[in-house]
Amino acid sequence: MRKLRILALLVFGLIVIWAIVAKDARAATRTGDWTLHKSNDPGKVEFSLIEHHNGNSSHESDWSSSAFQGVDFSKPGRQDVHFTITRCWKARL
Repeated sequence: MRKLRILALLVFGLIVIWAIVAKDARAATRTGDWTLHKSNDPGKVEFSLIEHHNGNSSHESDWSSSAFQGVDFSKPGRQDVHFTITRCWKARL
């Protein structure tokens, strides 16, 4: 009986370890898309992030177009772009 209990605990432990490793592997393979659209506010763009993992998560907000250094907003339509987002975070005390 003791050997059966030890075997059951071993199997349970292996299942728990497998579940943790599988969860970490899924988390590491997240993908997503982003878009920029003209905002109703002058000098701003609507920045959208769509993340694909266990369903979809979408976030949008208006950003100053100057935050996207390297994007030429005078060109209409879809473009291949490389840009850097520069943000300054300030702590509130």
